[in-house]
Amino acid sequence: MSARRGVSLTIDISTRRLGWAVGGSSVAAYDEIALPGIKSLGALYAGVRNALCDLFAAYRPQRLVWCQAEFVEHDTVWEAHKATRAVAELAAHDNDVIPRIAYLRKARIAVLGRGDFGEYHPSGLGFVAEGGRAQAKAVVAAWCFEQGYGAVEFEVGNALVLRRYCEIIGRNVYGQLGADHQRLGHHHPRRDAREAARQGGDSRPLR
Repeated sequence: MSARRGVSLTIDISTRRLGWAVGGSSVAAYDEIALPGIKSLGALYAGVRNALCDLFAAYRPQRLVWCQAEFVEHDTVWEAHKATRAVAELAAHDNDVIPRIAYLRKARIAVLGRGDFGEYHPSGLGFVAEGGRAQAKAVVAAWCFEQGYGAVEFEVGNALVLRRYCEIIGRNVYGQLGADHQRLGHHHPRRDAREAARQGGDSRPLR
């Protein structure tokens, strides 16, 4: 697969749907893909992998970008989300797409003007599970309307917010999608070096 330089596929995965957005210009393609839930974890993981492989084939992105889900309590849903991250990494690897993990709070601050919703958990380890979800959904929905995307599911809205974040922090700079912590997530030295050598670029992350 020949990737389109500077194009990012941004996603948000729940156990029921995968929201996605893609585009290297001001016009984005976006939608949702239904997932089977956690009743059959194997079917869920297969659904995520098949959806991503189809999107890779259709849009040939250079990067796959998503925000890591934040959970205070480790339950079945947390385990499922943790595994879908591994599935996304594997699908990206198999399709020569660069995986990047963004920080949800920073993405929301950059695009929405605020990053925190809800109340902190008494443990001090994060926000109360689901405590700010309704408020976050309302803010994301309002932003999507303002941008002309209309009514979309929360996961699609999150993917659109993340896509805008990628644009803000430098959409055409290879492997440098953000000023903090290599501007977006994990750095893959060997793969970045190979890609930079092919394209004549510098694979070093920003500091």
